Amino acid sequence: RGIWDLVVSVVDAEGNAAADVITTVHVENDHLPEFSLASVAGVDPSTWEGEQIWAPGSTVNLTGSVSDSDGVAEAEVLLIRESDEAVVWSAEINAAGETTIEFSMDVAVPSDAAEGEYHLEMEAADATGVEMHTGFHLEVE
Repeated sequence: RGIWDLVVSVVDAEGNAAADVITTVHVENDHLPEFSLASVAGVDPSTWEGEQIWAPGSTVNLTGSVSDSDGVAEAEVLLIRESDEAVVWSAEINAAGETTIEFSMDVAVPSDAAEGEYHLEMEAADATGVEMHTGFHLEVE
């Protein structure tokens, strides 16, 4: 807990370095909410070897959990089109302050979804107001 300086340094493969970026962060508690995906369309995401491809009109089942030692106050999963950041599908996970919530949900890719880059975003906030988001990129084609 406390106020920390976060330093980001970037160096490419040829040794070119950008200027360090320093920002101050204020940590209120010890843990951020954490999402864990057990399966996406019946497959363990840790076995993926590339970007997922989902078809317009398809339904993709997600199973997993969201947890936080302070209790999960809110959680939501969203499918977002990257070209304009439009949310094309979303669902809330029923959170009532439990420290771990297991979920299974079907993501419905709209049948009129434009082909292109999307991301599945998972967002949560704990009982103290600490928020997080994570997710993965995918193609709709």
